[in-house]
Amino acid sequence: MNPQMLDQIIEDAISKNVFSGAQFVVYHHRKRVLNRAYGTTRFGKGAAEVHDDSLFDLASLTKPLAISSAFALLVDQKEVTLDDPASRFLPGLARGPKRQITLRRLLQHSAGFPPWKPYYETIVRADDPRAALIDAVIKEELIYEPGSKQVYSDLDFMLLGKIVEKVAGQRLDYFCEDSIFSPLSIDALYYLPIGAKDNIQKIRDRHVIVTEKCERRGLLAGEVHDDNAHAAGGVCGHAGLFGSALAVGRLMIEWEAALDGEGDLLSPKVVREFVFPRDMPPQAGWALGWDRPTWRVSQAGRHISPHAIGHLGFTGTAAWLDHQRHVLIVLNTNRVHPSRQERRLPDFRRAVHNAVFEMLDAVAPGPYTPPPEPSKVKSIHFIGIAGTGMASLAGMLKQSGYSVSGSDQAVYPPMSKLLEKLKITVKQPFAETNINRPDLVVVGNACTRDHVEAAAAQRRRLAYDSMPGVLERFFLVKKTPLVVAGTHGKTTTSAMVAWLLQSAGYDPSFMIGGLVNNFGSNYKLGKGGFFVVEGDEYDSAYFDKYPKFMHYRPKGAIVTSIEYDHADIYEDVEEIEARFKQFAALAPPDGHLVACWDGDAVRRVAKAARGQVHTYGEHPDAQWRAADLRVEDGKTRFTLKRRKERIAEIVLPMVGRQNVWDAVAACALLLAFDFPPDKLARGFAEFQGVARRQTLVGETAGVRVIDDFAHHPTAVAATLEGLRLQYPAGRLLVAFDPRTNTTSRRVFQDRLAVCFKGADIVAVGQPSRLDRIPPEQRLDVDKLVRDLAAGGLEAKHLAAVDDMAKWLVSKARRGDTIAVLSNGGFGGLQEKLLKQLKAKKK
Repeated sequence: MNPQMLDQIIEDAISKNVFSGAQFVVYHHRKRVLNRAYGTTRFGKGAAEVHDDSLFDLASLTKPLAISSAFALLVDQKEVTLDDPASRFLPGLARGPKRQITLRRLLQHSAGFPPWKPYYETIVRADDPRAALIDAVIKEELIYEPGSKQVYSDLDFMLLGKIVEKVAGQRLDYFCEDSIFSPLSIDALYYLPIGAKDNIQKIRDRHVIVTEKCERRGLLAGEVHDDNAHAAGGVCGHAGLFGSALAVGRLMIEWEAALDGEGDLLSPKVVREFVFPRDMPPQAGWALGWDRPTWRVSQAGRHISPHAIGHLGFTGTAAWLDHQRHVLIVLNTNRVHPSRQERRLPDFRRAVHNAVFEMLDAVAPGPYTPPPEPSKVKSIHFIGIAGTGMASLAGMLKQSGYSVSGSDQAVYPPMSKLLEKLKITVKQPFAETNINRPDLVVVGNACTRDHVEAAAAQRRRLAYDSMPGVLERFFLVKKTPLVVAGTHGKTTTSAMVAWLLQSAGYDPSFMIGGLVNNFGSNYKLGKGGFFVVEGDEYDSAYFDKYPKFMHYRPKGAIVTSIEYDHADIYEDVEEIEARFKQFAALAPPDGHLVACWDGDAVRRVAKAARGQVHTYGEHPDAQWRAADLRVEDGKTRFTLKRRKERIAEIVLPMVGRQNVWDAVAACALLLAFDFPPDKLARGFAEFQGVARRQTLVGETAGVRVIDDFAHHPTAVAATLEGLRLQYPAGRLLVAFDPRTNTTSRRVFQDRLAVCFKGADIVAVGQPSRLDRIPPEQRLDVDKLVRDLAAGGLEAKHLAAVDDMAKWLVSKARRGDTIAVLSNGGFGGLQEKLLKQLKAKKK
């Protein structure tokens, strides 16, 4: 690799006084490809140069390097188990909720202790400061129930260090040197106990990097920086190690080798349990002793895989092992010299790590080990099989002759009925025992890296892939994919394309996000050459943050619209637009992109297309348009035109402008592939739409109940417009479910206040998953209700579905329409409404 860019980044940081010196080591496939040292041991004249054997205060890198390594060894030697209660070794923990503390919970920062306490203020006066420290931690009050969540805590590792000593029968530093560092021939990684005579021998002929100019202790070099560790004599489980980047790298290479079953010291089985642990708290961020990257904000950069392990040190050190990309990076700096107020290091670290991954060409999305070829696969297991896309793909694979199994937390209709019809065994709930030894595991995008089955697949080194990845490799490579993407209208447009092809005798395959009424299914394997796919911009899996549509190889593509959505994975609409540009460039030079010319973002995206661009919409420059638009008897009639040329007279058995433009887009795409124009009218006349798109669920007591998938403000407004056209008499009552990752946030606070103006009465449900959203980012439902009322609507927030049904039924009268808008089940509100309307009728 060419290190010049890295040299420039690091030397630039030194010139800006981010730190005075650094060491940098990179391994690729367990081979060292870079070893550099930069700057000086301190700021100021006369400072010595940093060398590759110079010693840095590693700070919290002590936690994984010393403690995780120690316990991996002790577990393998059967001296302890991870689920041993900590009170077995420290009897003071045998009271109250502390009895629930295990070694596993201490290692994963879920024991209940606070992050930090200034024990040094009192223990320094004790006769035995080390014993006083442990006694103080044992007496510390817990701040949460052990095992219920993770809170990064120095206190956990203070106790773990003491437990190592109890089990090993020797002081922590001696055990680490005798049992870990020396057997691996690591000679520049050790504790430096305060005042120890052999420290001089350890640091002889090595430069020790200055850590900080400390008011209490002067210029720190060779004395542990952490105040609690210093007061306890310099040997602790949470801090105290000193070492070079090369030494840190050597120990972490042992962890990587053990993951491959080739370690000199550590057991593969035990190491995999530390890296892919069981029984993790919700939204876990740490493995056992190891930190893991947090997507977007990680200082390890944007390319590192989610299963990477590493740690940061307060003093400016960092080490990351990405086993799935086979990259190991150790970066030592002294960023707290001269002051711990330095705040520029996070951006510096990201820049360095991004540059390394890019130079090594280790940037492709997962899975990082290529899955087996379809011809070598016989059995496939789906984690999260009850999702619409997952169940559909499972059905396609079953139909193709593969042995398919699946699991989910719970399975409900209609997917439960589909899977039962397909005779696919579904195990509930999720459990490690659900997975036997399939040739391939398909991981749903609702799974996190800590998901019990996903982590088990990693521990057992099973081949895995995402749903769109499997769809691509098993089906799309053999077909001509037609992919429909966009914020709005993609399900209906995809269904139109699929049905038009079917009605004209093309026998297409398709996989669509909604049930296509003409087929009674949302997927089909046909013998024809076309494969119609609804292309979602949401990410593919926890290990593949690229949008699903990037897997679909479009020969022909449609982009209906681009608006902000999916606030949980996209920061802004510009980021979404960038992804759509990548999608637009996928179609080959002889391919086609159909773009709605009414949106500025879509027009910009279309510039990235390599093939022919076909435009549609109301924009004066659009090529395809709908003329003479009119609504008659619940149907929409229009003339399809290309510029001024009449192509076909279309009658849609539905209303709403969005449906019209979806139809125009479908026509433009198919005609680009020489579809016969005279087949369009018949196909549309027979088109029965998509389930949950202005679907009449039932009518009781003269009140209609409509089910619709709308959840984005634009889709809500379009749906209400269509319902007003279809049911002009009577009032329109709306039940809105703000359950998505975007509508449950304040992103659309103002837009939601105006998108219901087509309604008369609005009931707003309870936003979901609020525990995952910071309070300041949550949708303010009470404000939304006030704003709706200020706009002339009668509105109410009803958290309970039963209460909502009762309230809406009390407001409804003959001739009214109640529209239930949700992309989920909404607690069976539709059925509850019909039941209560029937009771009211009596």
